[in-house]
Amino acid sequence: MAVEVGSLEDPAHFQGLAHFCEHMVFLGSKKYPEEDTFSNRLAFFGGQSNAYTASDQTVYYAEVSDAGFQETFDIFAQFFVEPTFADDMVDKEINAVDSEHKKNMPDTTWRLFHLLKSRANPLSPVSQFSTGNLKTLKTDPEQEGRSLPEALKQFHKEHYCTSRMHLVIMQNSTVAQQLDAVHKSFDILNKRPKTCQPRPTYDNITMYSQELGNLGRKFTVHTDGAPQLWLLFPIVSLRGKYKEQPEAYIHYAMNHYGQGGLKALLKREELSLSYSTMVETSAAGTTLMVSFSLTERGVKESDLILEYFFAYFNTVRKHGVDKDILDKIQLLNQVMFDYQDRSGSESGYVTSLAGSLPNVEPQDVLTAGSLIDKIDLNLTSQLLKSIAPRNVNVALVTPQVPSRDVAAHQRHEQYYDFNYLEEALDEALLQRLEVAAGFGLQQPPALSYVPTNLKLISGSVPRSLPEKLLKEGMDLWWLGRGAFALPKAQVQIKLAYPRSATKSAARAVLAAMHSRLVQLVLEEPSDAFQMCGLSYGVTTGHDGLSISFFGFNEHLLQLIRLVIPKVRNPEVSQKEFEMARRQMVLDLSDVTGQQPYQHAMEAFDIVTVSDAHSRKDLLKAASDSWIVSVSEYEAMLRDMFANPKLTILVSGNLGRAEALHVADEVQEILTRKHEAHGILERIWLYFASLLHWRSATSVPAIGEDYPRVLNPQKDVEIRVGNPIPGDPNSATIVAYQFGVPSLADRVRFSLISSIIEWPVFQVLRTEHQLGYVVFGFTTTHLDILEIRVLVQGFRQPPDNVEELIESAVWNLTDTFASLSKEEFNVRKASLRRELQRPPANLAEFAGRFWGQIWDETYCFDKMDKELKFLDSADFESPASLLEVWKNTTQSTKTSNRKKLTVKLFGAEQKTGAASVPDASARQDLHVVTDVEHPGMEDACYMLELCALARRLKTCLLEAGEVVYLSRAEWMCQQMVGEFSVGVGYIGALDHLPKVSWAAAFGNKSALKEAVEAFGDTLAAISAKDREGKQPLHWAAHRGHRRMVRELIQLRADTDSKDNHGARPSHLAAFEGKERALRALLEDHRRQALARTDGGAEPLHLAATRGHTSVAKLLLAKKASPSARDNKGAEPLHMAAYEGHLSMVDLLLASRAAPNAGSDDGTEPAKLALARGHKELAQKLRNVTPQRPQGGRKGLGPLHEEF
Repeated sequence: MAVEVGSLEDPAHFQGLAHFCEHMVFLGSKKYPEEDTFSNRLAFFGGQSNAYTASDQTVYYAEVSDAGFQETFDIFAQFFVEPTFADDMVDKEINAVDSEHKKNMPDTTWRLFHLLKSRANPLSPVSQFSTGNLKTLKTDPEQEGRSLPEALKQFHKEHYCTSRMHLVIMQNSTVAQQLDAVHKSFDILNKRPKTCQPRPTYDNITMYSQELGNLGRKFTVHTDGAPQLWLLFPIVSLRGKYKEQPEAYIHYAMNHYGQGGLKALLKREELSLSYSTMVETSAAGTTLMVSFSLTERGVKESDLILEYFFAYFNTVRKHGVDKDILDKIQLLNQVMFDYQDRSGSESGYVTSLAGSLPNVEPQDVLTAGSLIDKIDLNLTSQLLKSIAPRNVNVALVTPQVPSRDVAAHQRHEQYYDFNYLEEALDEALLQRLEVAAGFGLQQPPALSYVPTNLKLISGSVPRSLPEKLLKEGMDLWWLGRGAFALPKAQVQIKLAYPRSATKSAARAVLAAMHSRLVQLVLEEPSDAFQMCGLSYGVTTGHDGLSISFFGFNEHLLQLIRLVIPKVRNPEVSQKEFEMARRQMVLDLSDVTGQQPYQHAMEAFDIVTVSDAHSRKDLLKAASDSWIVSVSEYEAMLRDMFANPKLTILVSGNLGRAEALHVADEVQEILTRKHEAHGILERIWLYFASLLHWRSATSVPAIGEDYPRVLNPQKDVEIRVGNPIPGDPNSATIVAYQFGVPSLADRVRFSLISSIIEWPVFQVLRTEHQLGYVVFGFTTTHLDILEIRVLVQGFRQPPDNVEELIESAVWNLTDTFASLSKEEFNVRKASLRRELQRPPANLAEFAGRFWGQIWDETYCFDKMDKELKFLDSADFESPASLLEVWKNTTQSTKTSNRKKLTVKLFGAEQKTGAASVPDASARQDLHVVTDVEHPGMEDACYMLELCALARRLKTCLLEAGEVVYLSRAEWMCQQMVGEFSVGVGYIGALDHLPKVSWAAAFGNKSALKEAVEAFGDTLAAISAKDREGKQPLHWAAHRGHRRMVRELIQLRADTDSKDNHGARPSHLAAFEGKERALRALLEDHRRQALARTDGGAEPLHLAATRGHTSVAKLLLAKKASPSARDNKGAEPLHMAAYEGHLSMVDLLLASRAAPNAGSDDGTEPAKLALARGHKELAQKLRNVTPQRPQGGRKGLGPLHEEF
């Protein structure tokens, strides 16, 4: 719903009232008086809502399942029919608005927007304070005898009326059904008196002029953040000119980054590396704003930037409006509209439509803002004339501290609490700007790469899964168009390199600079492509370089040919490198660019992730031109590209042959070996090899190449000050670690997240009014799942906030305990709907697979498995949610809670500085006050990206499912001290019951103590962890033969299955624990034939891992080499896929059939060939089939007598 009222309608005595009204309408109506009715019912049906207040409209939106539409829509409608504006809720919610403003106060963008707008004509409502705070909405009006609740009711009555409301509904129902819902909820408004007045307009009031004395002004503002230069031009009102879009010409000129453009000149002169342009049109008129980010030189010579800017537009204006350019822009806009990607957000789409309805004719609502229906050369010329030196206000945001003399003449901005100097622009400067010309600046050229070949590839059957194409030296995947019949394509590339190449702080800075340097050298040559809807991206991660391309496929290959060589070697000059380094220093120095809670998250990551670098460490490295230098940069590139592994996914309107062609060109450039040229370079490389003691091609120790997450032995509390000077906001984050989740765990925690989100918000924000930023959610911290609660505000110190968070978390236990079967099923249905939602566009489609290809997990059927678990008998009751909630947030008999807290303390009002109370005396937790040196070197870390752990945990629901991994990845199993790796389960060992812990480490004395503490021997050895594993599972998995025998003597059940159907014999076979398996089979030989829920026998698992000694033992115990799992796969399929030649020989000698087909007809030789095992595939094809009698499938573990 878009309502034609915004901050322009704020009464003078209640500045910010439109914004506050937006908050209040959610909190109860006459028909539904409870303030949380809407939010509760929306959360019940898995929905969400929000709203925003602009200058001339307020837009509300909600998204909910079809099952909840009728109920929640009527509650939503009452926002506009008759909200209560209850006094008690007004008193509470005013604090939320005040907190929201406090959050925005340090932000440079908010400050500058308000400062420049506040200088507008006092008769124009543009000059008012639009957000509002406690003072403007409550304190001051009450002192004048005015009532905020009464003002709200009058404001709503006057402006929230039928002719000023615009409703958009998108639902899987007929228009008639939607209209019926609208009539039922809104027809009551038609019975009211017709007093609705058209929304007022104010563009007849001059906002800025020389006569008013508010134009031609310069503002200088000190900042602790990044320096900027802002320009504001009042221009002719463009209200109603959406068909002409004359501002498109200005945007085109400013976005031209090629030769002769303003951006290229500013970059070349090292004045500014980026800028943005915004044209804002409202009922009060139109303004053009340009914001430049400044380099060190740009701060000192901001007048030179002005000279270049006006010289550029003087040149553009002198040449006149080029109709050919406008024709090409019009054509490109038409093509972009005709072949646009669908929005991935339904709520975003309806919000956009609703917001455009007040300003456009109904027949234009879909095309307004996209198409240029009329070319108006005169109006465009008029706009260009507005970009003149005497029609501008300038604001310089500088880190330079003002002198005493300047400070004495500064003014104070009362709402955002900062000082500024205001003065007239120098007349001599204005005269210079009026005649500015030259500098190599030129009229921007017409668009060069507007797509004209829009044909779709023929014969392409829509694919649902990626196909691996045979390409030597890389992993090449092809996806095709899917369901998206658009002439567009996407190419995603991963170049993997050792983490050592970017591990140090200096290398981390250089890696971040690499993407900037690539963009720097490509900005001009790639400009013509990017102006026509093509794009590329280059980012560096700890495990690889990501390169992506997207857009119309006609010219995509040309862009790839341009970009890839520069990714391999940007060939930057010393000047360009130093410019990028100094900009990195400026960016790292800017602490105001992030919110306090984001600084708290930085501290959290530094302490809890191995080898993470603090902003302080990165800034120190970036400031050192010796360690962050061109030579060090070149050395890093040599390490990155010394022995790279390439992975590519091609999706969209490119066929297989084109995908192979793209791969050829990319491979040839990125894998080309560096050759030294000349004696000097060879000498340098020799000494560089001595300095860089770690070779990029050396094999890392187990787990060394992966970041690790802290596994705390007791509660950890990080206490730091807010680095933003003078910011009173504090931030508190409380995290509870669960561990490495299985796919089933992820499903459970998705539901948990949806359940806790609203109660946390309701209690901590609405009830306690702790701050505007309040979230309760679940998330993965690298690969570790956590429950988190985050609060940012200034009303309570973090120590108090933590107590309230703990109380809220504790009370949520009752929420889970009382969760009804009905609500549980409704929330499951919402999650099911979300999982089944088809991808909205090509990027989403490819994105579903690219992350798994990048991580080499290849769990392409992940959604199917999640849906399978969601509908399984194992997840029919909400009881499992309560259990996992308690085990994660509380210490119980079977688990120890792992809690990590960050407390970021805001500035005190008296001193303006942050003060961190001392907590060193606390013995119950580990207190960290120096994040760079947390003092937890002895704490146990959990590996995050161990390939085996990642694949099994993220993709395995059933222990018997085939999980294909390369031989190198089995090394992960050796990290047993930090990680337990088993079939279907990987988790931190200290989450285990004590008896299982003892079994896992083969500690008989600990086992005895644990059994005695339990009080019941049978109950103790039958105790299950959260994955359903008993102590015998752990003893077998870890290979403790004597512990296996001890547990069997205590009558442990060898046939016990965990949650995934795995028995102890499966774990021992999978891990290659021959002696433990032999102990299991001594008196329980039938376990050699036990089947998991997926139908796999121990021999399947031994074959997958290549454990020939285990396979020989199982075959001796009558295991069949032709046993088939539920998908028809035999042990030979697993061995062939993995290339285990010895295992293949053993199985063939045991009369396994070389040509046995699985249920889908796949033979072992085909699997071997797909994995590049050509010799093995040929061997299998040359073997004469000798099928043994009677392969087994679908029988239980007692199917054969011994």
